[in-house]
Parts: sequence; structure tokens; C-alpha cells
Amino acid sequence: MKFINQAIKTYNEIGSRQGVAKSLIIRARIRLMLSDRDGAKDDLKRSFEYALLMDSKKLKLENLMLQSSIYKEENDYREAYDLYEMANAVKDSIFNEERSRQIDEYSILYETQKKEKEIVLQKADIERKNADLRQQKILSQALTGGIVVLAIFAGLIVFAYIQKRKINLKILQQKQEIEGKNRQLDLRNEEIETQRDLLFKQNQEITENIEYAKRIQTALLPSNEILDKHLKEHFVLYLPKNIVSGDFYWVKTVEQYTLVVVADCTGHAVSGAFMSILGISLLNEVVKEGVIDPAMLLKRLRTSIKTTLRQTNNPYDTRDGMDMALCIIDRNKKKLYYSGAFIPLIVIKGNEIFEYSPDKMPIGIFPVEKEAFTNHTIDLDGTECIYMFSDGFYDQFGGANFKKFKRENLQLALLENHKLPMDEQREILTQRFEDWKGEIHQFDDVLVMGFRVAGLI
Repeated sequence: MKFINQAIKTYNEIGSRQGVAKSLIIRARIRLMLSDRDGAKDDLKRSFEYALLMDSKKLKLENLMLQSSIYKEENDYREAYDLYEMANAVKDSIFNEERSRQIDEYSILYETQKKEKEIVLQKADIERKNADLRQQKILSQALTGGIVVLAIFAGLIVFAYIQKRKINLKILQQKQEIEGKNRQLDLRNEEIETQRDLLFKQNQEITENIEYAKRIQTALLPSNEILDKHLKEHFVLYLPKNIVSGDFYWVKTVEQYTLVVVADCTGHAVSGAFMSILGISLLNEVVKEGVIDPAMLLKRLRTSIKTTLRQTNNPYDTRDGMDMALCIIDRNKKKLYYSGAFIPLIVIKGNEIFEYSPDKMPIGIFPVEKEAFTNHTIDLDGTECIYMFSDGFYDQFGGANFKKFKRENLQLALLENHKLPMDEQREILTQRFEDWKGEIHQFDDVLVMGFRVAGLI
């Protein structure tokens, strides 16, 4: 430990950020071997700040993977998963840069070989001209010898013929070599063009498939007309990270009950979208069975997810699932019933905010799983605003210090603006998110849903 501390001090003195960042990671690993996790996390935090300043993706990747393993050892699976997702994003960026570099190398190789081909042709042309000049010189010398040196002249002619034949043979050989190289270059160029066209076609097909998946997902989500019918005054802030999203929302009215769901599926993009489509389908099936109890609905939905995905306690089984908040408004009794899986329910009444905590287990297989979910009952008087959201908004990195937005800041923003019309609330939240994110890429799908109780009871 003494030597690594001295190394960090030396690198600081000479201004080597990379040396300091790498040394901090090494010291963090040593602290982990000494069971000093807090010290290791402090070193990794400082190392990550240096990695950000240098924009070193490899240092970011090593740092995030190590931080993820620490939180996993501490059983903080949510933080470990978030860090692991960030590491995957950095890894994808490294892969894309490497692929761009390879394409650039192929392009440079092609231009270099093309120049070499031109140089070889020019060299052959120069040698041919030089050979002609030597031949002319020999003939000129022979003619000046006159009749007296007729024998020498004849010998020179023979010599010149032999030399010319050798030169022609050499030129022919060089020409054949050039043609061979040209054929090789043509084959390489065709191979490069074929690979380029294949990559373009694959990317186009993938994009078309994702766009088709988006149309399916959009068709399954409630339209504005349906939301207006069931929730009256409401807003939905829905910002997929990619073309399709792993977050979804769902609304249905059964007799005097209005059911509202906000969910965050495992992953994002195509994998998350497939899970969202599965979640919506299973929700419709479970509700058709006549269950109007949030905790029971979540339990039945969890059972359906496990059965559909064939999830058991086998460690090699898929761990896909979803977080969810589900609330049911009973218009006759003027009550709201809520149950949640990792997603809380926020109720704002007057100038006070109330948070109803979810169960810390998802809809799907989970190592520490309770038998049933918890129901919360809330009396309504029509003045309440109800909010549910996934973690994409408050887990977004940004700001001047590249930090998460944090859930308490999102709840404060909801409290500050809850008296405004719902459309204005959505616009304010959207602008707040974009300002916080800035030039940084979006890390996860974003979903925030809010509605007033006044139009429902």
C-alpha cells in the first residue's frame, strides 16, 4: 500500500492523470482484498472522475465493472445492475469505435495499394524508356565506327539484340507481376465492397425490424383518446432510449374501477420492447379473470411471467422480468388501492407529498421473494394528483458534475408544478430532463405518468 500511495503522489506531481487513475484502481483492488469496500469505492469514484476528464473509455469500463462487483458483493443488486448497464454502454461505444477504425484502415489500405500500383506502372515505363535510350546509344556508337569496324558493329548489333531481348523479357515479367497484383487488388476491393454492402443491408434490415416492432408496441399502448376517456386530465412523459422502449403504461376500466399501470421491463430497445408486449398481454388476461385487487394482480402476473419464461431457481434460467406500480381507483367508494414492485406511488394533496413504498421484488424470478405483494388503501376527496414513474428519469447522468438526477429532485419538481395543467407539467419535466442530460446520451427509457383524481370520482 505504501508504494502505490507513493506512485499516486508522484503521478499527481508530474500531472499524469492516466497514471493517477490507474493507480487508484490498483489501490481499490488492494483495499478490496483487505475488505475495505468503502475505501475502494472512494478510490474508484476519484478514478472515474479522472477517466471522465480524459474521456478514457477503457478506464471507464474497468472502473464501472469493478464498482458493479462491489455493490453485488454488498447485495445492492439495483446499483450493481445500473453500473453494469453503464459498463455495457461504454463497451458498445468501444466496439463502435473499433469497427470505425477497421473501416478507416481498409480505406487507407485501398488507397495505398492504388498508389503502389501507379508507382509500379511508372517505374516500368521509365525502365522501358531507359532501355530504348541505351539501345539508341549503342546503335549510334556502332555507326560512327564505319566500315573499318564493321565486325565490331555487327557484334554490337548482336549484343544490342540480346540486351533488348533480356529487357523485353524483364518488362514482360514485370507486366505479368503488375497484372497479378492488380487482380489481387481487384479481388480485395470487391471483398471490401461486398462486406460494406452486407453491413449496410444488415443495418437496414435491423432498423426496419425495430421500426416494425415500434408500430406493434405503439398499437398496444393506450392512445390519447383512450387515456382521455379513462383518466380525464393526465399526462404521459414517454421517452424511449432507442426506437422501441422497455417501459410501458396501461389503463383499463372495469365497472366502477379504473386500473392504471406503469412498468419498467428488464433491458431496453428490442429486448425490453418484447417484455413490454408480453406484460401488456398478460395484464389483459389476468384482468379478464375478474381479479380487482392490486396485490393479487401482481402476484398472478408474476406467476404468469415465470410460467411463460420458464423461470425456476436454476441459475442458468433467464432473469427477465419487470418493475411495476399498479393502482385501482374505486369511483363508488372514493378509494385508491395501490401495490408496487420496486416502483412507488406518489400522491400530492394540497402542498404535501406522500410516497407509498413498493415491495422490493420484481414481477419475475427473484432470489429473495415474498409470498404476496403489499396492498395500500388511500382515501380520496378529489383534490389529489397521482404520479408513477420508472427509474429512467432520476437515474439519468448529467449536470455540471456528471451525477444522477436523483428521485428526490424529481419528486420536488412534481410538487412544485402539480397545480399547473397536466400538459404544462409534461413540458416542464421534458425540458428539465433535456437540460440535465445536455450532450450526454440517454442511459435508459424514461416514463413518468400523472393524473388528477378530480375527474374520476
